Amino acid sequence: MGKKKKKKNNNSKQIKKKEVSREIYEPKEESYRWCYISIISIITLIFCGIYGVRILNPGNVDWIFASTGLRVDIQVHYIGWEAFRLGNWSFPFAGLTNMLSYPLNISAIHTDCIPILAVFFKLISFMLPKTFQYLGLYGLLCFILQGIISANIVKKFTDSKLNIVVVSVLFAIVPSMIFRLFYHTALASQWLLLLSLETLFLYSDFQRGKKIYVMWGIISFLVSSIHIYYLLMCGIILVGYILLDILNTKKVWRSIILLIIYLLVAAFTIWILGGFDGISSNDTFGFGLFSYNLNGLVNSQGWSVFLKALPMQGEQ
Repeated sequence: MGKKKKKKNNNSKQIKKKEVSREIYEPKEESYRWCYISIISIITLIFCGIYGVRILNPGNVDWIFASTGLRVDIQVHYIGWEAFRLGNWSFPFAGLTNMLSYPLNISAIHTDCIPILAVFFKLISFMLPKTFQYLGLYGLLCFILQGIISANIVKKFTDSKLNIVVVSVLFAIVPSMIFRLFYHTALASQWLLLLSLETLFLYSDFQRGKKIYVMWGIISFLVSSIHIYYLLMCGIILVGYILLDILNTKKVWRSIILLIIYLLVAAFTIWILGGFDGISSNDTFGFGLFSYNLNGLVNSQGWSVFLKALPMQGEQ
């Protein structure tokens, strides 16, 4: 009888512990939920304040063709989407179109029309209006993802909800985002870098199990289907994660598997999108012109109230 009473007491203690842990955990999660809602709301308001609401209308392309100067590149991206949409499917290369340089094929990768979205919307093209653009909505998505992912990282270092909201909003409105968004829209996907950095800053969350393999597989797929410029950038961050993991676990085989997954997923994604097929230019024009100078780390280029713009060469 005594043993049974002890078991009952132990069970009741465990139940009470669970109830207490739920009481502690649930309000915390609830508070973070409102934190994320606040971030999304503020970022959406800022986005609409900068770019207006009209660009979120998928049937409105006037703002795209109103672009002038360097920003006409977005017109090329939209035309690339329309050509891809009107072209025939080329099995198994889902990203090829023959409508830009008939009868030759060109991959959606080379038109910077964000291939993953282009393929998706082409699949449901029969449901879409004749005039359709997704660049405006994707721009807002970039802003929101930038804020949400930065919040995931920042809350690792502070319990202040105000700090999390403020820093996350600042991450979303950095000059490189505002400038790049509707110039080279795919390159405004800077949330991909934050997603990669999340594996470093939240290392303990990915240290055990197979979660890290899935995470880097997803990152590899996303960077390869949005803009392959990010493949090398995120790959450098992956090397950083690998070095950290080797120092902590001494398991080199984990690093080899991660690299293989990252490279294989990228190669397959680019292949299925026709990146290794069709035609592309080998011209290096602009590679030296649009270069980077180390003073870019401190050069505000006119975007700061506090830091003066420093001289730079050409379009650096």
